[in-house]
Amino acid sequence: MKKVTGKIVACVAAISIMIGVLCSCAPFYSRAGEMMRNITEVRDRAEERAASAMEGVGDVTELAIDRGTAAAERAFEEIGDALEWSDATGWAEADDTMKQYEPFGITYDEVNGENWYNGKPLAGLYDAGYNTVTNSSNASIGSFVVIERDRTGKITGAYETDKENFKELAHIDIFENGEKGAREMGYDYVREDAGVKGLDRAAFTKLENELRVKYRNQNVFVECKDYVFCFSKEDMLSISSCCYMDTSSYAARVSIDYQQNEGIDLNLFDNDKTDEIIMDTLRADGSSGQSIEKVSDAIREAVSKAYGIDWKYVYVDVMTV
Repeated sequence: MKKVTGKIVACVAAISIMIGVLCSCAPFYSRAGEMMRNITEVRDRAEERAASAMEGVGDVTELAIDRGTAAAERAFEEIGDALEWSDATGWAEADDTMKQYEPFGITYDEVNGENWYNGKPLAGLYDAGYNTVTNSSNASIGSFVVIERDRTGKITGAYETDKENFKELAHIDIFENGEKGAREMGYDYVREDAGVKGLDRAAFTKLENELRVKYRNQNVFVECKDYVFCFSKEDMLSISSCCYMDTSSYAARVSIDYQQNEGIDLNLFDNDKTDEIIMDTLRADGSSGQSIEKVSDAIREAVSKAYGIDWKYVYVDVMTV
């Protein structure tokens, strides 16, 4: 039995970085930072490696930026082993690029997926001749950081500046007001007196779920004190990894349509529990000989029964592996 979440995340993240490098845009995920992140300048070597890695991938970028994660996961088949692939491309390099700033106060939080400086999410980083990263969703709540180097190119320090000075130093004028950008996209923009810094994964998920429920059936950006969430009317809640077994011909993941069920408790769901349900179903004798429809129905019924919810709110995506 296997969960391919880690590999898929690496795959999608690699594609995300490359899209940002090559197209000056970013894929649309549920978080505002992923949607509005714009990598405007990177070292030539990283760009060349990213461009090279794009050759032969076909439509994988289109799959990766699809709103549903299932489409991105199908890209796993097209590029082989996503983990090895991501290590061989600009994703690994981009990750290493940010790590070099850690001794100077730039930290990464795996729970919320943000880089931080001085207790604030990173809105911009300027490292002249090496790297420029911007995240306009954090423009009103984040930090703008300038990296200092000596004549040999060694990093000697970092300091925070304001947005206008950052724009002048970096020679860019791309920052849009987050609220303005959201409204131009047809999204509402609201503010909540909440913060994510220091939250563990359970607490972060709880806050995110509370906001999901509060702004159900809305296209909205929710700006917290140190984070910006983005929710769409089409959002569904993923409650599993993408799981497969060597003895089965299929991989599957499960999502919940919480938009149409006002009484549903999003904190009820546990990804590990759902993963076991999926793998138990795939493990069943004869599963490899069943149609995708039958496997999907079996998983759907088992998840519905395990959580005591109506099956019509359970969505199962099954793919051939």
